[in-house]
Amino acid sequence: MTKLGRIYFLRVSEVVGRLVASENKSAVPFFVEGYLSTSTCGAKMNELRLAWEPVNITLLNAIEERMVAYTKGRGGIIIMGNGTLLALTKGDDDVEDAKKALNEARFIIDFRVVPLKEGGYMVAFHDAVSVFVGQEEFEQMKGEIEARQSELRFPGEKFFVPPSDPPLHILVGLYARGKLQRDAYFFNFYKRI
Repeated sequence: MTKLGRIYFLRVSEVVGRLVASENKSAVPFFVEGYLSTSTCGAKMNELRLAWEPVNITLLNAIEERMVAYTKGRGGIIIMGNGTLLALTKGDDDVEDAKKALNEARFIIDFRVVPLKEGGYMVAFHDAVSVFVGQEEFEQMKGEIEARQSELRFPGEKFFVPPSDPPLHILVGLYARGKLQRDAYFFNFYKRI
């Protein structure tokens, strides 16, 4: 279990560890630098926002079915309206816990892209915060993501991408980060499974 702020989370790997294709278990995260410094971009951390926060186009019931399969019905996942997945321990109020978690998660900048065996991607931002990007969703949006990737970066942001990672993963991760931002700023609780 991991603590982020005052909310306790289950480790995503504990809950959905079966979703990782065996050859991708050693995926290396992307690290970013430079955008949180007020001297770098002139903005305070709580004022930073991506210029584009894409809307999820994968059906929520399809995401739910995949998560139920990955967790073998044990649940423990909160699904947000834009595809963000929160692995929070059960508290008194799932909606309030999700709001608190997303308020803190909007400032997580590093991500790790994990291709799924069944297609699509899980983009992990923290042990307890990830975003589902469907295969068809990404294929449909790929051209727009490529054209608008600067809108999915924070001012002054620089990436350190491991040379072994496919270039496609940065596009998937940036897109997922935009989806996470949208869930954080336009809160839409779908359900806890």
